[in-house]
Amino acid sequence: MIVSKIVDLKRMVLISPELLIGVLVFCFFSEYPEIFVNITAEIKEGSNIPDIVSVLPFSFVAISYQLGMGVIRPGDEEENKLLYEWPYYWMLEHRFYGSLIICILCSISVIFFYLNPTNMGDAALGGILTAAISISATTVFLLAIARLTLRKILTLYR
Repeated sequence: MIVSKIVDLKRMVLISPELLIGVLVFCFFSEYPEIFVNITAEIKEGSNIPDIVSVLPFSFVAISYQLGMGVIRPGDEEENKLLYEWPYYWMLEHRFYGSLIICILCSISVIFFYLNPTNMGDAALGGILTAAISISATTVFLLAIARLTLRKILTLYR
C-alpha cells in the first residue's frame, strides 16, 4: 500500500498540468524575457494592478480549499460514506492536499515577487509572478472539474 502511495505521489508531481504550465512559462522566459520585464514594469507602475494581482493567488488558496472540500466531502452523509468506502479515496485526499500546497506555494512566490529579497531582475520576477498566477489558476480549474465530475458520478451511480 505504501509503495502505491509513493508511486501515486510521483505521478501527481511529475505528470501534472501544473508542471506543464511551469515548464511553458520557463520556455517563454528563456525565449522572450522582455515580455516578463514588461509585466513586472506594468505591475510596479500600474495604479490598481498590484492590488488585483496580489490578491489573486491568495484568493486561489481559499477557492482551492472550498473546491477541494467539495471533492473529498461532496454531499450528504450517505454520499460521503459511499465515497469514503471507495478503495482509492486516499487518492482524492492526496490531490486535495497537493492542490492546496501548490496554491500556497504560489502565494508565497507572489510575496517573494513584491519583497524581492535576492534583488532578482525584472524578467525573473515577471516569470515568477506569471508562473504563480497561471499555475494556481490551473489548479483551481482542475479542482472545479473534479468536483463537477465527482458530483455527476455520485448522482448517476447512487
